[in-house]
Amino acid sequence: MEESNSHTSEGVTALVCGILAIILSLFFVNIVSLVLAVIAIVTGVYARNKGDDYGTIGLILGIFTIILTIALSALLYYWLTSSMIWLLLIFAFIPTLIYVAWIRNTEKYEREPWSALIFVFIWGATLSIISAIILEKLFEIPLIDFVNNGDIVTIMLGVIIAPAVEEFTKPLSMTTRIIRKNINEIEDGLIYGAVAGLGFSATENLLYGMYFSKEGIVVIIALFITRTIGSCLLHASATALTGYGYSRYLIEKRPFASILPFFLFAIMAHSIYNLFAFSSIYTDQIFGVIAAILFAIVAITWIRKKIKKLDQEHPTDD
Repeated sequence: MEESNSHTSEGVTALVCGILAIILSLFFVNIVSLVLAVIAIVTGVYARNKGDDYGTIGLILGIFTIILTIALSALLYYWLTSSMIWLLLIFAFIPTLIYVAWIRNTEKYEREPWSALIFVFIWGATLSIISAIILEKLFEIPLIDFVNNGDIVTIMLGVIIAPAVEEFTKPLSMTTRIIRKNINEIEDGLIYGAVAGLGFSATENLLYGMYFSKEGIVVIIALFITRTIGSCLLHASATALTGYGYSRYLIEKRPFASILPFFLFAIMAHSIYNLFAFSSIYTDQIFGVIAAILFAIVAITWIRKKIKKLDQEHPTDD
């Protein structure tokens, strides 16, 4: 993909401030990181209005920094040590970012620009998961009143509601201008969808890590191993399906409703994975977890084969 070389001073400022803000927030330099985040947001809005994609990225980075700074400060004050926070961040984000590079490099020709991939990843790690949590809570409240059984509510949330809500919120970043203009091949939708799912999975892994942090380092490591292999690949594979439908809609000028079957396939894949995982919880057997992980591996293998096949149909030089 060719990235535009025309960037405004506001866009460059937003991007640089956003990157610095995130880095400083990770080292708990909160005041400076928040100031830089505000600058990134303000200049990002101006640059975005001028059509500069750097402004959009800086805006998202600024918002992400504010959320991250508040979350890390709260954890440090109420719950975790700084070393534990760093450990959880590494376990949650490093494997998913490695997967991002792996998915990107599945393409041999016209690989996607890192700026767009980072944008989608951060969107998935922030806006997608926040909106998913809110929507799931909105569905959970009436469900608890209607179904007077805690186990049934938990299963319905995990197997029906969560897959539908999460597969709705994860690919929304693909509808933004910065991503739409980069989708000019069918396989691009698979790639951006997968990366959006990986961003979502990174934050989800972080939340699970925080929840189980008091169980000790052995439990945390076991948790992240299973989630890195299983959940990360599942989130990437499922959202890639919706992305595939979306790229077909954009490039082949299909009706918008043509996305629906792929969205439903994404929900179905997510539901099957969660059903396998839940079977282990309620039967105290490990076979469900193994089945879930194998399912995720098969799914991502198919996604990568599809990307390679589509990529070979129109080889061009970078």
